[in-house]
Amino acid sequence: EIDEEDEKALAAFMSKDTSSKRSLGDIILQKIREKDATVSTGGHPFSTLMLLINY
Repeated sequence: EIDEEDEKALAAFMSKDTSSKRSLGDIILQKIREKDATVSTGGHPFSTLMLLINY
């Protein structure tokens, strides 16, 4: 059971705006797409891979 003090602490960490939530998967896909665009415009695939690993 959660008391009032714990409930307030939990509410402080919860985001009230759920419309702009991004998951870790969303962030990873965005980075892959950005790096894929670099490769398709002439970037070196190995450097793109290293950039992905370092993120």
